[in-house]
Amino acid sequence: MTFESRRADASDAEGIALAHRDSIRSLGAGFYPPTVVDDWAQGLTADVYIRAMEGGEIFFIAVTTRDDAPAVLGFASDY
Repeated sequence: MTFESRRADASDAEGIALAHRDSIRSLGAGFYPPTVVDDWAQGLTADVYIRAMEGGEIFFIAVTTRDDAPAVLGFASDY
């Protein structure tokens, strides 16, 4: 698999949210009860990351192409 890493922008927010929810559901399920995992994942929408970006948080993403569309594999952030 090939991927690129780059600074994210608002157009990447939905992909970041999807990757974060996937991580919570796949990794968090081993450590937290299902209700906690569901509540945690449910609150993560694109708006969360857009607001963070507007507030000065910088996101970096690893992206690949899947089914001719970009797919966020992972992310990191810093102020």
